[in-house]
Amino acid sequence: MREALDLSIDRVALNQVAWDGQYTPGCTPISPVSPFHDKSRKCPARDLAKAKKLLADAGLPGGYSFEMVIVNDPQQRRVGEVLQGMVKEAGFNISLKPSEFASALKDNDAGKDQTFLIGWSGRVDPDANIFQFHTCGATLNPTQSCDEGVDAILNRAREVGDLTQRTSLYRQAVDKFAFARRNILYLYHLNYIASYPKNLKGYKAVPDGLIRIKGASWQ
Repeated sequence: MREALDLSIDRVALNQVAWDGQYTPGCTPISPVSPFHDKSRKCPARDLAKAKKLLADAGLPGGYSFEMVIVNDPQQRRVGEVLQGMVKEAGFNISLKPSEFASALKDNDAGKDQTFLIGWSGRVDPDANIFQFHTCGATLNPTQSCDEGVDAILNRAREVGDLTQRTSLYRQAVDKFAFARRNILYLYHLNYIASYPKNLKGYKAVPDGLIRIKGASWQ
């Protein structure tokens, strides 16, 4: 069913309609600008026929209905409504439940939601975008997904420092949680834009949206 839901989403169209093309469509927690990004991995294209077949194979030829909690602001509502319309064509009927942000987080942590539409600001190292969401008993794993094989791969990625080795390990882990069990469906990556005057020297923008001024000076 989760694969069917994934295949009913057009990430490119979602980005264009909901965000005016500001973001980068994606299906993993590793951004395309990261050195750990696997360029050989392509996101699945929208395939309504396969999505419908998967639902039928799951014993749900008439479709499936579920509730999705969204943060009660215009942007997230727009994303939710676009998704709602897209997946309906495959047989999924989503009822949107707007919620105040803090309350939504609390309920999700308590396991009260069927699905929750939420973003993550992102970290430079992929470990901080993956480990706490996908390992057994992790602090940000409300889906309660648990696979000792995934845990072993991610723990190994914490131990090695070689870029090539870590990239290979994350590729293995992503195959298991993002393309097999799909406990989280990734939709897009934020693009941060930093602007500053020419006389600010030594400033370096880091792709996590946080401003660091150490080493910067006015000239």
